[in-house]
Amino acid sequence: MRAEQVNPTQNENQASTDSFGNHTSHLKDETLAGSMPKRTWSEWGQEVIRDVGFKAAMGVSSLGLGGAAVTEKQAEAGLMSSFGNDADFRARGATYSVEGGGNAAALRLQSDTQVVHSSLVFVNPYTAIATAHQFAPNFGANPTYSVHTGANYNSGNSYVPSEIIIHPNPAIDFAVLKFATPVPLAHDLVFASARPSHMETVWMAGYGSRGTRETGLLGQDGFIRAGTSFARPSSPPLLGGDPAYYMNLAFFNEAALPTQMSITYGHSGNLQVNAAGELFGLGRGAGATVNGSTSEILNVLHPDIQGFLGLHTVVPEPTSLALVGVAASCAVFSRRRRL
Repeated sequence: MRAEQVNPTQNENQASTDSFGNHTSHLKDETLAGSMPKRTWSEWGQEVIRDVGFKAAMGVSSLGLGGAAVTEKQAEAGLMSSFGNDADFRARGATYSVEGGGNAAALRLQSDTQVVHSSLVFVNPYTAIATAHQFAPNFGANPTYSVHTGANYNSGNSYVPSEIIIHPNPAIDFAVLKFATPVPLAHDLVFASARPSHMETVWMAGYGSRGTRETGLLGQDGFIRAGTSFARPSSPPLLGGDPAYYMNLAFFNEAALPTQMSITYGHSGNLQVNAAGELFGLGRGAGATVNGSTSEILNVLHPDIQGFLGLHTVVPEPTSLALVGVAASCAVFSRRRRL
């Protein structure tokens, strides 16, 4: 696959936005207050924010915020290339899941009215990272969180974060999650040394909806999926914000590129790595329609983010590390990634 063969002519100023509420610095234990964003995506430039709210973006008939019923929301989406095979996207995605030997997991939020799934990434057995807007206080009362580590969030092990810490700078969409119980990882996360170059092929993995541009979004089924995109670090961030913190990816949907996967309607906190499997970003937002070609990610390599992560990364005791090693060796993990 040669990036220079692609003609990047698609419009990057497509309908899109990311809207999230005020952040709380420290949220502890099972009384954690927060949610996914009230509005996920609407028109770029905010022309039609009033028309494309969270209800429309989620594709549900009612939010049910005033009722007692719990509704399962199809909140996150990763639109696949029309030329890709869904089984291949799932197979690749499984290798990025924690139980498949990787570092990606699903974040489950349950409030008094609804359940929402998104993504996060484990740094080590006691620490994970996500975008902060996944914890904005807009998604129902009494939210609780759990993290699911299987290739499908409906199966596999689950863990409850003991603390969620939001970056104090509201311009930085970043959060750190801590775990009192270690999550058995095959390996700690490896960060890239630099952001990808222009039109470099990169990989993404997250728990989103299936579908193509022909079928549209078909809803979440719990599976993690993985595919490719192209880095566009020199273009203005799709959702706005400081270009030092945010950068774009582009999706071209060409027959010669069957591994491509576009991000639409969310996919918040999904893993973004280079060809070597080194993390450089987290999925943040994307176009509001299935024809959207551009998405935005958070640059986790920025010193402001790395410094904050360093302050809050849990360094386990040697005995804890030994226990995690035993747990990992007893599990059957696929540690090889076929990219």
